[in-house]
Amino acid sequence: MSAGVPACRAVNVPVAVSALIIASGNGDLAVMQALLDVGADVDAHEDDRGFSTTALIEATREGRLAAVQVLLDKGADASIADG
Repeated sequence: MSAGVPACRAVNVPVAVSALIIASGNGDLAVMQALLDVGADVDAHEDDRGFSTTALIEATREGRLAAVQVLLDKGADASIADG
């Protein structure tokens, strides 16, 4: 876990993971940048709901092209598959 990124005890993942995924799906570039600035892992995935997803997958799924570009510019791995 990155320094400065608290954990969410309910699902045992960094809060920034869920927040980055949600912000990316919503195309909220300001929130995405703030989370990335504090160390959110661009390729982290969330699987507490029985499936895996990443910020890049959610941004792509929702057609948030600017969010996709931000994530790719930050080094997001486009080869990670939705599970």
